Order: sequence, then structure tokens, then C-alpha cells
Amino acid sequence: MPTHTPSLEDPAVSGVTRLIGGRWGRHAVGTTSWWWTPLRIALGATILVTVLAYLQKSPCLTHSYTDEYQYTRVCYTDTYALYTAEGLNAKTDADGNVIGTTSVPYGDHPVEYPPVIGGLMWAAAEVTSTIHGGGGDQDPATGLASGSRNTTFFNVTALGLALCALVSTWTVARIAGRRRAWDAMMVALSPALLLHAFTNWDLAAVAATGLGLWFWSRGSPLWSPILAGVFLGIGIATKLYPAFVLLAILMLCLRAAKWRAGLLAIAGAAAGVVACYVPAILVSNNFLFPNGDCKYAQPLSGWRWFFSLSRDRGTDWGSVWLVVQHWFSGDAIGRAMNTPAAAAGTCSATPTSLNHIAEAAVLVVIAGVGLLVALAPRRPRVGQVAFLLVAGFVMLNKVDSPQYVLWLVPLAVLARPRWVSLLVWQVSEVALGIANLYTLIALDHSDQGLPLDTYLLFIVARDVVLVWLMALVVRDVLVPRIDVVRRDGVDDPAGGVLDGAADSGAAFAR
Repeated sequence: MPTHTPSLEDPAVSGVTRLIGGRWGRHAVGTTSWWWTPLRIALGATILVTVLAYLQKSPCLTHSYTDEYQYTRVCYTDTYALYTAEGLNAKTDADGNVIGTTSVPYGDHPVEYPPVIGGLMWAAAEVTSTIHGGGGDQDPATGLASGSRNTTFFNVTALGLALCALVSTWTVARIAGRRRAWDAMMVALSPALLLHAFTNWDLAAVAATGLGLWFWSRGSPLWSPILAGVFLGIGIATKLYPAFVLLAILMLCLRAAKWRAGLLAIAGAAAGVVACYVPAILVSNNFLFPNGDCKYAQPLSGWRWFFSLSRDRGTDWGSVWLVVQHWFSGDAIGRAMNTPAAAAGTCSATPTSLNHIAEAAVLVVIAGVGLLVALAPRRPRVGQVAFLLVAGFVMLNKVDSPQYVLWLVPLAVLARPRWVSLLVWQVSEVALGIANLYTLIALDHSDQGLPLDTYLLFIVARDVVLVWLMALVVRDVLVPRIDVVRRDGVDDPAGGVLDGAADSGAAFAR
């Protein structure tokens, strides 16, 4: 099968190539060097973008977080700030005395993230402690300030996340297949990757999810579903969203009557989740939840904090529910500041109504996608269904951190590998992420930063663009002949046991 040539098949790429002499001619020779394959070029582009992403965050590594510097320079990153905020810089006793070089997440300090991220934090903190020695605010041997330790922690973390970015690009190239290997460039050159590669640990979940989808695509009736499930389970123990990717696989297995593969994937995912949670459970100690200042605080095991904080936090930045609350109450800023109780130092009530509304909205998305899978004239592709489910979850969840866009990038490429639509969507995401930081300035300085009403317009605009992209994917599902992946008779490169499986039309029509 001929290799997909972006300059001939994608209008956006064809237009850009005019800057370098025009698109690929029909008499042009193919590859000029055996070394420069599409995959290697994509991996090289990923390295370049992650280096630029590091440089984009670098101002915040050498300047204190004062006078809103981290927001005005758009360089704020959790992977720098949380080294001290999560107590990783030193182990202390009840009186605040340093008694060890590194605290153990869940055991010495509660962590608001699932166990894989806690493990990555711990590993980077141990490396940092080994490099600098000692603990506390200053290393007595070298005299290095704690900021130097934070920088080392960030650098170690960034290196690991850069490797995760490479894994993500590699998996998309392999899943897309040899003919569409160039699609991986859409991941490698992603504006979202440039801005958010090192904002948080999300790339770890993206890499695990990519490996899960790659193993699924291999097509072995036994080991592919099991290994896919294991890596998706690891992803679930990093960020919860890979559960929706697993759900997409199960929906398609139901339509194709591939029950065995679906059950094996579930078993593998359960094994992956358990393998990640058991160490966290074993090292966990109890801490007063939400905090010691709360009159109603109760002891809670460290590994359970993520679930309790997720339940108790209010509407967060970027969420559509922030817009809705502003329309009905006019107090969006106050509600947005309803951060996890432990972080806010308050004893806030659980937003039960909000939780139920958000959960019901996500269930509606799941039901809608399920009907689409069942009624589509041809079985949808795995990437299409996974993207629709995860995008719906991101948009309707009460928490939509800016870096969550990284979850969607590989899935969007697999669902609809078209440059224009992907770039338009990511520009809206990047604009929202920057607007988020400038609105935070307005919390401290009412005469500076971005007004709330303007910020809410950025949320609405991003949601409109994301719904538009989802609609394009739905159109491809309902009219398979316009799906660019299926134009040459390909069924589903990511489908694994589903690829080429018998499909006699809409499931309800059988």
C-alpha cells in the first residue's frame, strides 16, 4: 500500500510546502535516505518541541514566584512548585523538625494524585536528594538554596516526561501504520505539547494510554487485550481518563461480538490498577482530612486522598460549570477558589449537587456515544470512539485543568488526522490556558490581569471549537467514505482483533 503523502492529501500541509518549493511531485523519488524515516523525523521533532517546552518554563526555574511572575511569563508548572508543597523536599516530624532527606508520598505526606504520579514524585525526589544531599531549606554541604533543589526536581521530572512524549509520538506512528506514519507529526508538533509538556505529570498517563492502544492494535487474540488492559490500568492509576479509552474498546467489542477480547482487556486493566495501588496502600498512613484546622476532620488513609479531594472540590478553572455558576449566581471567582479543602486550609462542604449534575452529564455523553457505536452504518474506529468519550468527559467534568488537552491530542490524531481542524482546536486550548493564568492575576490585583467575564468567553469559545471537532468525528463515523483513514479500504489500524472483523451494519438493525 502506498505511503500517505501529507503534502498531496492534506490542504494545510500542501499550502505550507509552498514556502519550500511546493508539494511533492508525482515524478519525485521517494525516500532519499534510509535513516530519515517518518517515525524518526517525528521523534526528532518531539525532542525539539520538548526542548522548547523546557525553555518556555525555564524563567520560572530561576525567579521566585513573586509579583505574579509565574503568571505574567506563562511559565507556571506544578512539577516545580509541588516539590515543596507536597512535602517532598524533606521529611519532618510533628514539630516541623527535619528528620530525613525525603518524605514518602502517602506515608509521610498526603498526596492529591493517584499512585503512579506519587511514585514518580518520590523517584524524582530521591534523585534530587542524592544530588544535593541533606534536607530542609538549605543543603549544609553545598549551601544551595531550596530553589536549586526545586529546579533539580523539575529537571529530573522533565526528563522523564520528555521520554513519555517520545513514547506518545512513537505509539501514534505505530498505531497509524506505515502508510500514515506521518500522522505522528501532529503529535510531535502539537502547540499543546509545547505549552503543557511539563505543567504536570499528565504525559505519563498519555504514554501509558498510548502503549495500551498500541498493544491492543497488535491483534493477538490473547496477549494483545491483556497487555492493552494492563497499560490502560497503569494509565488509570495515573489519571482516570484511560478508563474511557477502555470503555471505547468495550463498546466496539460489544458491537463486533468480541466478548473474549473485551473481558481480557478488563482483566488486564484490573491487574494494572491493583499493581499500582497496592504499594501506595502498603505505605499509606492516616492524615486528618481535609486538614487539622477543620473541626470535622477525620483520619483518612493517604492513598484515598485523591478520591476524597476529587469528591469535595468545587468547580475549577476551565470547566463549563464555572460559566454556568456565573450565569446563575454571579460568584464564579468564589466558587473557582473552592479548591480542595486540604489545600485551601478550610473545611468546605462537599458540592453534592454539582457532583451529581456533572456525573449525569458525563453519563449522557457515554449513552450518546454508545448509541452512535450501535447505530453507525459501519463499526467506528477505536480512535474515534475513544476521542469522543474522553473529550466529552474533559468538557463536562467539574475540573478541566489546562494540561488535560494532552490527553486528547493523540486520540484526536487517531480519530481525525487533519491538520487544520486539530490546529484550530489546539489554538483555542492554548489561548484558554494563557487566559487562565492572567485571570489568576486578577484575583490578587483587581486592576490587572484578565477580567472574569472575558475569561469565561475563552472557556465558551474553547468548548464550541471542541464540540465542532467532535461533530466532525461524528460525521466521519456516520459517513465512513469521507473518513480519511478509511479512504483506501483500510478498516481500523488501531482496532486489533476488531480490524477487519465482520460487521453487517448497525447493531440494532441485525
